[in-house]
Amino acid sequence: PLDFERKLRAQCVVDLYPNLNKGEGLSDFADWVVLLICQGEPPQFLPFAMPGTPYITRDHVMTLYELMQPYQIRSHIDQQGFLDMLQQIAESRGMMSLQDEELDDWVPTSVVQNWIRQFATSYCSLFRELGLVPPESAIETRTEPLL
Repeated sequence: PLDFERKLRAQCVVDLYPNLNKGEGLSDFADWVVLLICQGEPPQFLPFAMPGTPYITRDHVMTLYELMQPYQIRSHIDQQGFLDMLQQIAESRGMMSLQDEELDDWVPTSVVQNWIRQFATSYCSLFRELGLVPPESAIETRTEPLL
């Protein structure tokens, strides 16, 4: 039987891989994912938080968590643990205090972007280690998008 979801995911990786590995590819990808999870809502500058630092909501972080389902994130961490992890990273960088209850539902955007970049970097490294790097010919032969 056809496994459309797996084949589509594989094709997306083949298309995305070369873009992640050039110039600002990882940063562009992280920015795009943040735009996707925020669904058009701009990050917020909070009057009770670090000045000049944009934050995204708990709901946006949960959307990221849901996007990570194909990578079996649930087998490693639950939703609250994922939010807590990102907030702990922010606290370790001096961007928020875990004691500040007003920030319970917020995460600095830059922390989320960095986490996405690190995830994508790890994923690309795994591909290289396993010899799964898409051949240049597979990337160069197609000039039009699939859809």
